[in-house]
This record gives sequence, structure tokens and C-alpha cells, in this order.
Amino acid sequence: MAVKVLATNTEPLPPPPNPQKAVGRYVFQLRDRLLISCAAFMLHAGSFLYLICLAVVYYGLPDDQIQILHTFLPRVNSGIFVILACLNLRGMYWILYPRAINTSVLVYDPNTNPSTFPDKVWHLYVRCFSRYGLFGLHGELYDVRVAAKHVVQVISQVVQAHEMSLYLTQPTASAAYTVILGFGCVIMPLFLFSSNPLVNRWGSTITDAFLNFFLCAGFALMLLFRAITDYYFSGNDDFLWNRVWLNQMIMLARAVSIKSPLELLSTVFLFVSCFISLKNLHAAVHAKVKDVDSTHTSTHLSILALGKITNKEQIITITRRTLLGVSAAASALIFALAATSVHREACPPGCLLQTYPWFSQTCNCVMMRQNCLLYPIPNNDVDNFITTRLSNVFDMTVSQCELPQGLAASTLQRLNNLYSLTFRRTNTVVWNAQPSDVPDSQFVLYLIDQVMPAVPTILQANSKGLKFILLRNITLTRNLTIPPLAGLFQIDLTNMTLDVVPPFLLASDILTDVSLDYNHIQEIPMEIISMTSLQALYLTFNAITTIPSALTTTFPPTLKTLALGGNPIDTLPTDFDFELLQSRRITIDGTPLCLRILKAVAANEADKLSQLEQQIASHIKTICQFDCAVGCTSKRLGNTQCDPVCMTRACNFDSSAAQFAARGVEASDCYGEITGWESTVS
Repeated sequence: MAVKVLATNTEPLPPPPNPQKAVGRYVFQLRDRLLISCAAFMLHAGSFLYLICLAVVYYGLPDDQIQILHTFLPRVNSGIFVILACLNLRGMYWILYPRAINTSVLVYDPNTNPSTFPDKVWHLYVRCFSRYGLFGLHGELYDVRVAAKHVVQVISQVVQAHEMSLYLTQPTASAAYTVILGFGCVIMPLFLFSSNPLVNRWGSTITDAFLNFFLCAGFALMLLFRAITDYYFSGNDDFLWNRVWLNQMIMLARAVSIKSPLELLSTVFLFVSCFISLKNLHAAVHAKVKDVDSTHTSTHLSILALGKITNKEQIITITRRTLLGVSAAASALIFALAATSVHREACPPGCLLQTYPWFSQTCNCVMMRQNCLLYPIPNNDVDNFITTRLSNVFDMTVSQCELPQGLAASTLQRLNNLYSLTFRRTNTVVWNAQPSDVPDSQFVLYLIDQVMPAVPTILQANSKGLKFILLRNITLTRNLTIPPLAGLFQIDLTNMTLDVVPPFLLASDILTDVSLDYNHIQEIPMEIISMTSLQALYLTFNAITTIPSALTTTFPPTLKTLALGGNPIDTLPTDFDFELLQSRRITIDGTPLCLRILKAVAANEADKLSQLEQQIASHIKTICQFDCAVGCTSKRLGNTQCDPVCMTRACNFDSSAAQFAARGVEASDCYGEITGWESTVS
């Protein structure tokens, strides 16, 4: 081990450690050192994986998801996460290649008087934070450093735990996170009172490394891992159709999302602190007996940094006792918060998800399915019920309640956390709230099974927040015009008696999903070729008879699904691209063409078909057969949205969606009946 000595003026320094003693035996046995190295490497790797995932996600986060997650400067966050990930990559490199670690000893010389500012800073660093400095790993006041780091770290972790309590929808997870924080808060100071030098010096370091990793990255990584890998890396979005699970993940993503400069600073501090803890953990691998043995010369190196400080033992005693007292009080408070936050007043019957914020005993429902026929509201005052019981709701459905004039503007303005709002069979005739009354947080608006003279005022101009509008089974009795709604990512106009695709949809360059099922549209608009963001266009059960030949030769590369099932299509152009059918980018199940080919295959007369039809016959199960009903794909069946194409006897009337919407077994919201729900309809 090399010894670097700062230039001295008068008094000589103690001699450097004997080279033979410097190669003394290690504090930990070989097996323990291997375990420590493996643990440090795995924790570094876990932090690296979590930070890289966040960096990738934040860098490519679409504007709509930035709005949902309330993310602060996502590109800046991405760059910061990359830097933090590189720190952990460096930590892994040190573990795999120990020679890269600088093992030289910086010796503080109290007689040196540096003249330049950089030299003064370096001189101060050597005295305070070098290995044998005042607060260094083998310093005389190392306990003070541990205490200071612990206090600041716990404050940041408490802030993060409070954020978790606002968004976690699982009571056990919320309580477990808080309890582990409280355990770490009180256990760390106890190591400092140990008379065993090994436990005193390394107990807190090793424990801190594991707890810090868990609270910084491990907990969130454990809960978010599936969503990150499946959705962002594998492109698998099947789980997104599970509304309860999706809302849970959005809440968790909000919890770990950085929403303000203060949260950014707190997060950076925690991950840097976690890195330092892991670095100190791995330092145990290189610790030798001489580093903790007071009879060796190395002790004199740390004494140099003390200088005129003569009350070292008193400082350490006060530090330990103060830290223990503060930690015990903080831990008791944290445990109390964990216990009281889980036990709170009961939520309304239709509440599917709630969070467990600290300092509150009321139900904090974030996902509500209110069916007034199942669970009547006193005096039918829906506005009062929402403002008093659901002020923090995130996803709300109001079904079979009397709302002839919709929600009041004052009610909407109070719902600062609202993401999705659904009205179904609410007898809403007019809704004169203005687009500006829509909460900035609201992203989705569903209006289902209504009879109205015209599209309500609240939708005559799009608010800045709404990105997904669903108007399904709306009967317009006077004005059939759909207002031009700009800025949408998704729109659903199912069963709206449309004859053509509204022109404003075809002019959009940001729409990704358009559903126009059960209308009277007769032609596929060629303008979809220029819609650069369109991924899915549903035209099931319309009046389309042909597929333009030009569409098949210039099929939009971004369009993954063009659903044409149930249309009166009997023939296809001779130059039709068969690959579009085989890959199911175009679906034609339930058309006369498919029915004719199915009959020919059943009668062993496929050889009489045209060449293209014979190709279809050879892949008949892929192209023409369906799961239970035309247009009712596996993603739509049971997606909790009661899609009309799945409301057939063969699909058991989408029983899972109906039961979900009903929130129990008393009725089915898919029908609006209260006569009872049967899982199998005869």
C-alpha cells in the first residue's frame, strides 16, 4: 500500500506502515469476502438496471404519458439517471477489477499551509474525508459522519415514503415500505454502541447498503419490473386491458416519477448515498486487521487529523446518544404512521382501489364504480357525494344515476387528480360545463348509452387535457354534427349513426386509435395513408363493400390493425397483398367473403376459388375464424369496457367485463339491469 504524504514544514510525520504489516491478514474470511463482493455487485447491478430502465423510459416518454405521470423535465431526468447508472457501473468495475481501486493512503500534515484555493480545498478534504481523515472510513470521528449521513438520508427517505403512501394502492406494500424505513431508522445507531470494533465499524455500513438499496430502487423495481420489461421493451400491452392493474401501475409510476425540482434533488441524493453505501460495503473486502487494531502504526495516521480536538470521546458519546434518541423517536412516529394509515374508515361499496396517505383516516378512493341502482346516493346528490367522498378520485365511473345536466362545473374544478371520467346511462340531456372546466389532469372522458339533442357543450371545443374521448351508443336527436376535437390521441365513436369518417379525424397527425364500429360508413377513406401516427382503425359492422386496391399497395407502415369484420365485403382486388390478411393487419372475419370461403372449405371445393381466395382458404383459421364473435378479439373480451362486439351469447355477453362493471353479482352494468347476473346466459 503506497503512502502519499503532504509536504511538511517542521515536524516529521510518523513512519509509514511497515510493508510487511500492510500485507496482513484480512478482517473477513475468504468466504465472507466473496459473499460481500457478490452482494455488493448484485446491488450495484440492481441499481444500474433500475436507473437505466428509468433513463430509457423517461427519454422516450410520449407527451400523453408525461401528462399522466406529472413528470418534471423527463429528458433532464433521463440524463441524470444515466450519470447515476454510470456510478453503479463504476462500482461493478471496481468489484470485478480490484486493482483499479486506489489503495494509497493520504496522510494529513497539520504543518502544511497551502496557499492556493484548490490546495486548501484538497488539504481540507484530506483532513476530513480521506481514509484516515476525521470522518474517513478509519477516522477517529467516523461515527459523526455516519450520524450526519443517516439523518439526512432518513429525511429524504421519509419524503419518499410519504410520496409512496399517496400513491400505493396495496395496504401491505404501503405498510411494509414504511415499516422497513422505521426499522432502518432505529437499527443503524445501535451498531455504533457495540464494543466489538468489527461490528462498530462495519455493521452499520453493511446494513445501510442493503436498506438503502431496497428503499431507493429495490422496492420500486420489484413492483414495476413487469410493466417496464413487457410494455417498454417487449411491446406486450396485454396487461393494459386490465383497468385495475393498469391504474395500480400508473399510481406506482407517479410515486417514483420526479414531479418537482425538490424531488429531483432528493432522488439524486438518495442514489448517490446508495452508491456510497455500496462502495463502503465493498471496502470491507479489503479491510485488514491493522485497520481496526489500535496497536498498529496506522492508527497514528488518523490521530494526525484530530489536531487540537481533545474531546474526541465526548463528541462521539454525544453523537451516538443524540442519534439514538432522534432515531428512536422518528422510528416510533414512522411505525405509528404505518399502523394508522392502513386502518381507516370504510370506502363506499363501489371503490375498487384506494391509497393510504399519512395523516389521514378517511377513505382515499382513487378508482370508483358508482352504480346508483345498486348503491343509491342520498337525495341523489351526485355532486355532493363526489366532492365529499371522492375528492381525490383518479378513475371514476358513474352509472345509472340521474344526472340530466351532468356534473356541475364547480365539482369538476375540485377534482385535481381526475384522470378518467365515465357516464353511462345517466340520462344526461345537456352538459353545459365549459371545456375550460375540465380538470387539467383529466385525460379520458367516456359518454355511453345516452340520448342527447347534440354533443354536449363541454365537448364543443377540446380542453387542453383530454386526449381520449369515447362517445358510444349516443343518440343525437337534433344536431348530428361531431365537433372538430383537436389534440386527441384516441377517439371512439361507436354506434353514432355516422355515414362518413369525420374529416377532422383524417386531418390529425397524432391520433393513434380510432374506433368507428356499428356505423353506416360505406368507404374506407384513403386519407388514412397520410395519418403518420395511426396504429389502429376499427370499422367493424359498417357498410363497406370494397377495399381500395391503392390502399393495399400503399398500406400505412404504422397501421397495425384495420378491422373490417362484419362488413358486406364479398370480393377483394386481384392485386391484394395477402400478407396483410395473414398478419391480421387487415381483418375480414364475418364478411360474406369469409363465409363463402368457409363453406367452400367445408365442402372440399376450395380448388374452385380464385387464387387469392385459395390462399385465404389455406389459412382459414387465421383469417376468417374468430374467438367467439366477429370483432371480439381476445384483447376486447374481458377488458372491463363492455365492448358491443362482445355482447353476444357466444361470448357469454362478456361476463368478466359485466361482472367487473357491476362490482359484484347483483347486476350487470353491461346491460343496465338489476334483475341479477348469471355467469352463463342460456
